[in-house]
Amino acid sequence: MENIQTVTDEFLCNLAEHYVLKKYAPGEMIYSWEESHDTTNQIAEDYIDSCKVVNAKVTERNDEIQEYAVEVTTDIIIITEGNSDDNEAKNLEKIVIQCEIAADFLTKELFVENAYEDG
Repeated sequence: MENIQTVTDEFLCNLAEHYVLKKYAPGEMIYSWEESHDTTNQIAEDYIDSCKVVNAKVTERNDEIQEYAVEVTTDIIIITEGNSDDNEAKNLEKIVIQCEIAADFLTKELFVENAYEDG
C-alpha cells in the first residue's frame, strides 16, 4: 500500500488563502449582469481595490484520496466606476469562497482544483 502523507489544516488553509489572494488581487475585474427596465441589459465592470482574508477553515478532508475543502472568508473592496471619477464608488463586501483542493495524479502535489463563491 502506498504511503500517504497527512497534511495539516494550516498547510491547506495557507494554500487556499494564497490562491484567493492571487485570484482576487487588486486591479482584477469583476463582471456582473445588470438587468434594466428598458431591456438594455448590460454587463457591469467593477474592479477590486483590495482583498483581505478574514478567516480560513478546513471544512472537508479525505487524507486517503487527498481531497480537501477549505472555506475562505474575505473582505473585498470593490470599485464601481461611473462615467467620471466623481461617480466612482467603493463597496466593502464579505465574500466566502469555497476552495476544493486535490493532489496532482503524477506528482502528488496539492493544488486548488476548483474555487467558487458561496451563496
